[in-house]
Amino acid sequence: MTTDKPDIAIVCYKKSFDDSELVEIKSELANCELKLALYERSAFANASMDFFFPFIEVLLSPELVSAFMQGILTNAIWDAIKALLVRIFLKYSKKTIFKLQGGKITEKTANIHFKIGNNVLVLPLDVDEEKFKYVVDTFMEKSISSNNDEIMYSIYSNKENSISQKTETEIIKEEYEKQLIAKNKEKEVKRMPRDEHHVVPNKNGGWDIKRNGSDRASAHTDTKKEAIDKARTISKNQDTELIIHNKDGKIANSDSHGNDPCPPRDRK
Repeated sequence: MTTDKPDIAIVCYKKSFDDSELVEIKSELANCELKLALYERSAFANASMDFFFPFIEVLLSPELVSAFMQGILTNAIWDAIKALLVRIFLKYSKKTIFKLQGGKITEKTANIHFKIGNNVLVLPLDVDEEKFKYVVDTFMEKSISSNNDEIMYSIYSNKENSISQKTETEIIKEEYEKQLIAKNKEKEVKRMPRDEHHVVPNKNGGWDIKRNGSDRASAHTDTKKEAIDKARTISKNQDTELIIHNKDGKIANSDSHGNDPCPPRDRK
């Protein structure tokens, strides 16, 4: 474009692009008289919904958005924008990123947005290059005739082979419901009784292996060592906690083999 202001802006976390990559991108855009601005932000984000804090966001200037909406964008500029998005896709489609969120480091697929006015495309990174180009073209074509008062997110589903559109409010509501369901499941798991096998002394001599809730012994041995060895095998095979008792009945040790969400510490 002819102004001194940038035509395309990339907002991203630090070190998302090498210096050599930026030189190439700026050179390719300059062939269409497009200027690029890069805005880097901290690599650390602490947000309950990082969906709205994309790893990379590509933005168009008001002049380019206006040209889009009027349908007067040149084919050369259209192709240059798409080529930039393809470059980003090829860089991050097979690459996971590490993110610090909520005090935890997580590994995930990069969340990348392309924004035209109030229209936002969440770039699909789980498709091949041809499908990616198709999704971008479809989104750009739909943006020409759109007139959204609220920001509208376009999200491609590889499984459904379709693009769905959701408002920010709808996305927040869906995420809230997912988190609520996850919390309820976590509470249910914590309320579940632990499945255990116990090595306990038999009042008539020797040692028994008992499953919690059962009066009958699963096995009986003469020595405690034999009972522990046999019980450990049973416990591992059946994904239970192994609790080992002393002769006085008190717990001496435990091995966490099972799916206990809060397993007891091993006591030696």
